[in-house]
Amino acid sequence: RSYGVSGQHSGRVLLLHLAVVGLLAALQFLLPPFHHGMLARVMVLAAYAVGYNVLLGYTGLMSLGHAMFFAAGMYGTALTIHHLGFGVAAGFLAGAVTGLAVAAVVGLLTLRTTGPAFLIVTMMLAQSFYLATLYWNGVTGGDQGFILTGLHLDLPGRRLALAEPTVKYNLALAILGACLLASLWLTRSPVGRVLVAMRGNEERTRLLGVPTEKVCVIHHGKDERFTPHRDESRLGKLRTKYGITKKVILFVGGIDLRKN
Repeated sequence: RSYGVSGQHSGRVLLLHLAVVGLLAALQFLLPPFHHGMLARVMVLAAYAVGYNVLLGYTGLMSLGHAMFFAAGMYGTALTIHHLGFGVAAGFLAGAVTGLAVAAVVGLLTLRTTGPAFLIVTMMLAQSFYLATLYWNGVTGGDQGFILTGLHLDLPGRRLALAEPTVKYNLALAILGACLLASLWLTRSPVGRVLVAMRGNEERTRLLGVPTEKVCVIHHGKDERFTPHRDESRLGKLRTKYGITKKVILFVGGIDLRKN
């Protein structure tokens, strides 16, 4: 691996992520307040998509229950604020912990399955979660949910009302930016390399509809002409022809930014 090229490529990817965040930050000065709220919702859903991209795009695991973790985080935030009187910051932290806890429990069950069984188990657990929210509708609000009003985010020397479109926009932007950078760090880490390696699974590839029987990996071969030569007279002629007086290493190849 050429570490210089790899580092240069990673730097460009990081700059692209930062450019997207910077563009969204600048866009708020051009949009009216109504669009602030709409785009804030889009960015929250984009943060959800970043997580699903790690699961499906990098790992190759197709899940039918990924929204369950998104809902667990939202309920963890809203219920602790509404019923336990948590502040906004503490509520967001509770939501993150709730999502991680649900993911850990679900992972213990689903990661023991593969192929179609993985899809079925994730779908069943997601439906169970959905039915639980309907059963305890006195707490969760059922399929209607509930609305939190009058929330404020307390910062050192300043109190921000979450009802303000600009505050919503920047809070959603901060969440999306954190998710993008966390995803980039994870996929570039050793753990991320393992996740990418899991994607190379023929059974799951077939499950996605790819005709794997039409895909054949042909390994490199070599002609007999490229075997080591022991004829000293021929080697002597080559040394004389090219002016070789010391031992050399001949590398045949090229540097391509698409390669590792």
